[in-house]
Amino acid sequence: MRKFTMLIFGLVILATILLAGCEESSNTTTLKLRFLPVEARSSSTRDPVSPDGQGLSITSYIITGRGPNDKSFTITTSSAQAEINGLVIGTWQIDVVGMNQQETILATGSASHHLTTKDNAVEVFLDEYEGEGAVAIDFTWGDPEFTSISLDLELRPQGGEQFDVYEGKTIDTANASARYEAVLQTGSYDLIFTLYSANIKIGGGVVALRILDGMTSSRTISIIVDKVTPEATGLQIISRVADPVVGEIQGISNEILPNEMVTARFVHSGGGGSTPLCVDWYLDGSNIATGETAEFSTFTGPHRLDVVAQTDSLGSVGSETFPFRATVDPLRGVPRTVEIIVDGETDMFNTPYWLTGVTDTAFLRDGSLLIASSQGLQVCQIEKDQLIVKESFIASDISDIAVDTLDDIICTTARSTGKVEFFQYNPAEYSLSKIASLKPTSGTYVWTEDITNVVLDTIANRFYFVDYVVDGEWPGSYINQSAYGPGGVTETMRRNPLQGMDSTIPKPDKLIINESGTKLAVSSPAVRSFYSFIINTNYSIWEDAVYQEEKENLQGPFEMAYTGERIQSIMGDGIHIYSHSADNNSWIESGKARNTDDVVTSMVFDPIDQVGWAVHGGIAPSVYLLGLINESSVYSLNEHNPMDCGSYVASDISLSPKGNFLSISMSNELRLLRISDG
Repeated sequence: MRKFTMLIFGLVILATILLAGCEESSNTTTLKLRFLPVEARSSSTRDPVSPDGQGLSITSYIITGRGPNDKSFTITTSSAQAEINGLVIGTWQIDVVGMNQQETILATGSASHHLTTKDNAVEVFLDEYEGEGAVAIDFTWGDPEFTSISLDLELRPQGGEQFDVYEGKTIDTANASARYEAVLQTGSYDLIFTLYSANIKIGGGVVALRILDGMTSSRTISIIVDKVTPEATGLQIISRVADPVVGEIQGISNEILPNEMVTARFVHSGGGGSTPLCVDWYLDGSNIATGETAEFSTFTGPHRLDVVAQTDSLGSVGSETFPFRATVDPLRGVPRTVEIIVDGETDMFNTPYWLTGVTDTAFLRDGSLLIASSQGLQVCQIEKDQLIVKESFIASDISDIAVDTLDDIICTTARSTGKVEFFQYNPAEYSLSKIASLKPTSGTYVWTEDITNVVLDTIANRFYFVDYVVDGEWPGSYINQSAYGPGGVTETMRRNPLQGMDSTIPKPDKLIINESGTKLAVSSPAVRSFYSFIINTNYSIWEDAVYQEEKENLQGPFEMAYTGERIQSIMGDGIHIYSHSADNNSWIESGKARNTDDVVTSMVFDPIDQVGWAVHGGIAPSVYLLGLINESSVYSLNEHNPMDCGSYVASDISLSPKGNFLSISMSNELRLLRISDG
């Protein structure tokens, strides 16, 4: 027999004796019985898991009494009044059984009382559950593609301690389903369920559970809860077996932004009786808060918010579910910061990030992020908007990264030493293996230690970089090129003077290549110029056109990008657009991204979706969404534009080939930005 804190009590009031002359002499009297029934409340589709067709509120009572001289009475009633005549004065044992409308026993109680004409009141507490019942719950999650499935279950009896469930679980991975069957003591429980695939949590939730004697509580769950009589004239029963708590989760929309704090609140609308409410909050099956409100943020994707609410009253446990989605879709391409990491921090598995002196970042074909720093190279998988370190490769002096996403080949440049290295990336293991290492003195052709970044023609599998000879037999600028593949560098390096140049390029800085691999351009901020070249079918390189900035106080170009036949260039006052002159011998400025002086530190473009993003410094660091109209960048009029960076000024930006993430970095800090839900 099990006791709960929720009680049903009754007042037994013996009525006044009808005839005063025979009150004590006859030793009998008439009892008038008056009841205060439990308030009826409507049921809810989110009631606890309970036996089908069984109500959870007491609607009728059986009252039995056993007194002196083997006297007894039995009453079954759901009405407000009843009368019992001729009860013998003396000690009576009173038993009360509370039943629902299906005549199923929900709770019992008893009391012993010595009845006299002056002591005619007794309290009977219905605080006992008897017997045991079964539970049978089917779980479905709808996607058989998930493997290595495990289902964790926990039970928390009302008023008891939470415990893990190990028996009674069966999992059918092929049909994306599971079943829990068990026999439990009658009463109320919280059932907490968490679904894992390959030890990674993919869903969860909480439901309230009610067990009735001899019956089965079943449900299918998809994974993505007195009044005192004015006078002592009879037996009064006040039930503390309450309806399950019902209410509503408010303060949260069906769609929220990822990594944004929201406050949800539970609004109690019924059930639970009159005692204080206890509310527990669960996000995807994990407890996140206790109380009437919960403040939280979460990662991009679908989620389930659960509330389990109860009072001290027996049977009051109720649950509420609110499915929602964290999404950046309403921002329409304006970035959203989802993670900020700084040097010295670790990932969720306590693996340190290598962020000391970050020099460059690049996304790989599978969406992982490659980070170059003074410590070396690090491959990070993105899981639930978080970076997880998968591979760390010790290297030094890396200044730039270039990625061939078709062949999973990575090229790194060390500008200060002239070293160029190639790595093969294995996305199945997130691993890097070095396949070639080129140094200025290691081949048939030599180059200086002061070089530009390397660019890749991923269609023809060729790479290019520029070096500048100040002194020596042949001073000038040279383009070095060769072919590469999974086996490394596959032909002898070619060292070509830049053909057709009237004079050498002073201090070449940044090298870019167009999408088709037919044109190169190199910047020379020292003389406020850039130079473009045509790559012929035999891979000889000829001068295309030159741009010379005439404004002596305008610095740049600091960074460039081909957008079709035009070049976007970061100058000292913002982004400028250049196109060929009528005779194709030079570049002319055809416009500016907007008519303000902007401090732009980096930019990146998506030629497929015809958009781009620019990192701004100055007094209001931010990341702006750009559009491409006729191959020219323009600032988007999106009302969410730009994304505020606070005081953080990034010096580099990179775009995932999947079009869902950006990475911005500077010095010892990196930020991961969401631009779509994919």
